[in-house]
Amino acid sequence: MFFSLDQLKVAALVDSGSSINIMSKSLFDSVSDKQKLSFEQLDCSEIRLANNDTIKVTGTAKIKLYIETRGEIDIDVYILPVTSHPFILGTDYLMKNNVVLDFSKMSCQLNTANVQTHKRLSLEPNTETIVWARVPNYITLGLQGVCSKSKFSCSKGLLVAKSVVTVPYNRKVPVKLLNQTSENVVIPKGRTIAEFSVLNNEYECASFSDTIPEVQHVDVSETIESPHSKFTCSKPDYSKVKSLFTLPENLQETESD
Repeated sequence: MFFSLDQLKVAALVDSGSSINIMSKSLFDSVSDKQKLSFEQLDCSEIRLANNDTIKVTGTAKIKLYIETRGEIDIDVYILPVTSHPFILGTDYLMKNNVVLDFSKMSCQLNTANVQTHKRLSLEPNTETIVWARVPNYITLGLQGVCSKSKFSCSKGLLVAKSVVTVPYNRKVPVKLLNQTSENVVIPKGRTIAEFSVLNNEYECASFSDTIPEVQHVDVSETIESPHSKFTCSKPDYSKVKSLFTLPENLQETESD
């Protein structure tokens, strides 16, 4: 899996046998300070490796990195003086990001993706709007998934309606936003307004026939009951209308009605 740290492009090793994310000290030192969100030095901490050896931990850090299939994310890492690979992604990252490992293709794929605006949006106060936003190119055409809220939409006070969408050829999916605030909300281009999750066996779909009762044999009543009065709809009187016309003698009364 490839990712970028500022101008530095690195290939990460996905290790399902590691419960933590590991970064070598040399790689950590080469990362710019703006990518280092936090760092805590550990003086008396060790971890046990797969071969049962122990190694001292330099510290822990939160790093901001960019993954092409995910966008910009923050990740917690352990800094080790010596590692078998510069950057190792463990099960901590895999579980938090719903990564699926396909050993038959020797690949990994995310079950979630960011849904981002493709142009600047302006949402008026107390309004509900359906906007079109893009999913990444790696999302397969025709794939069905669920769009739900994102951290950015929550930070702006927006409500996102959870909905099932199908990825079309242009990869633009509808997102329903509710601006419940009393102020105009401006969303710049390229912001994540929703999260796309692949529709899998974790979701259960129910047919409408099983959940919504059908209405049959409807009788139209000419009487309307109310707590205060009773209204009766009588048959319309067409006598005044017929008096305005001259009807042929051979026209029967039933035909004139």
